[in-house]
Amino acid sequence: MKKNLLIIFIFIGALSLNAQNVDYDKVILPEEATGLSFEEKLVRLAWLNYPLNRVAENNVEVARKDIHLAQWDWLDNVEAQGNLNEFNIDPAPGEGNQFFPRYNFRLTLKLGDLVNTPVEVKRAKAIYRNSIEEVNAQKLTIRKEVLQRYENFKLYDELLRIYTVSMEDANAEAKLLEEKFKNGETTLNEYNSALRVYNTERIKRMTTQRDREIAKLEVEEMIGMKLEEVN
Repeated sequence: MKKNLLIIFIFIGALSLNAQNVDYDKVILPEEATGLSFEEKLVRLAWLNYPLNRVAENNVEVARKDIHLAQWDWLDNVEAQGNLNEFNIDPAPGEGNQFFPRYNFRLTLKLGDLVNTPVEVKRAKAIYRNSIEEVNAQKLTIRKEVLQRYENFKLYDELLRIYTVSMEDANAEAKLLEEKFKNGETTLNEYNSALRVYNTERIKRMTTQRDREIAKLEVEEMIGMKLEEVN
């Protein structure tokens, strides 16, 4: 039993050593990157144009500013008071400076701020880190979603070509049997059978064409433009 546990711990340790941090700058390639594949162009366009990505980035900026506000929030509770002895401003005749000191100044700071401020700063920094992770998660989601939708489009696009050829072949066969039937060279059952095959292939093509258009629209929803406009 102990030997098995030792093996498990060694295995887990090996996995930890082999673990690699994700380079999120490579999940979405920068705008200055060149020589991109069509798929990478789609991913980058989706990151640039999909509105929810801007929301995630704006949250990072808001969280960053909240750290600054938390660091200086204690100043709101600081009270300063001061006054100048009036006898030093307009002394009465024959009277010198009888009141000391000449100036009075008082600064008040709530003791609770000495504890609350560091806590609020830590909290703001944690929210900031979380907002960065949300951006990273959004990058992974956008990449997966765009590539998945494009793969669906490519599948239906290829199926449409296949079903188009099948439909055209079935149509040619049905027309040939129609002529043979008119000339008495084939039976009605054979002609009807060919016609059914043609209609089946036609329905498959129509359904696939619809699925292809839907898949195309789903890609365009992410990239914010027509697929044909990507270059």
